[in-house]
Amino acid sequence: MGASAYILFEAGKSISASELVSTLKKSSEEKGLFFNNDINRIDDTGRLKYQRVCISDKPPLKQDRKEICFNVYDEPYQFRTEQFDWDDLHKDYFNAISLESFVEKEDLLLQILSPLLLNYPQAKFWCDNNWFYTIEVMERIINNPYNDLWCYEDPAAL
Repeated sequence: MGASAYILFEAGKSISASELVSTLKKSSEEKGLFFNNDINRIDDTGRLKYQRVCISDKPPLKQDRKEICFNVYDEPYQFRTEQFDWDDLHKDYFNAISLESFVEKEDLLLQILSPLLLNYPQAKFWCDNNWFYTIEVMERIINNPYNDLWCYEDPAAL
């Protein structure tokens, strides 16, 4: 699994990019993880429209560290909405956060996603195979013995 993973919100009901970045930073610090943000874009009004955030399990420059980078977008943002067959109401969903590769970093991903979905229970984690993980699924994953393959398995079976 590579970059095709996202945090979704119903279009028009997304959380601002600045609040999402702040939540990622706060939850990273609470878990003893290392937060770094580098690239950002601000619109004409001074509002954050995009920011790249990286979170790692060890400080920068450590060779054996695990790091996952996230691209955080503020709604609206061109080409960031999706519709899904499972949604009978045909709502649009906004891809507020896209994840870069997390292969062999599934444990770090779980540490980061859990507080994010706890803070925003209306969000969904969407990854390959059109699997969607909600806060209810994440709670089942957290409350069971850890499984490295959690994000490669059908959430309905977890």
